[in-house]
Amino acid sequence: MYGREWNEAEERAELHLMTLAARLDARFGPHRTLVMRPTGVVHPEPFRTLVAKDCLGDLRLWGPLPSGRWAALSLNQSDGDAPMILTALVTDRPLTRPPDPAS
Repeated sequence: MYGREWNEAEERAELHLMTLAARLDARFGPHRTLVMRPTGVVHPEPFRTLVAKDCLGDLRLWGPLPSGRWAALSLNQSDGDAPMILTALVTDRPLTRPPDPAS
């Protein structure tokens, strides 16, 4: 799938992400954005798994929730020909910015 079809699929994926994020915002309050970037450094879970799966899209993040859990969404694509993947993450570990390898 290339050209117009690809652009339409990408737009639909972005719309799905925005719609789901808006519903979670309504339920849990405004999300924060956590920028994901490859650093070559091994990070703690769940970042290690996200990086291993090429899920490097910025995380829309809610938490801690009343249950003590954290929730996040991101839109990812492992390479130019791969489909867009909407990733959802729920964890009992705090989701804060991974350590910067320069520090």
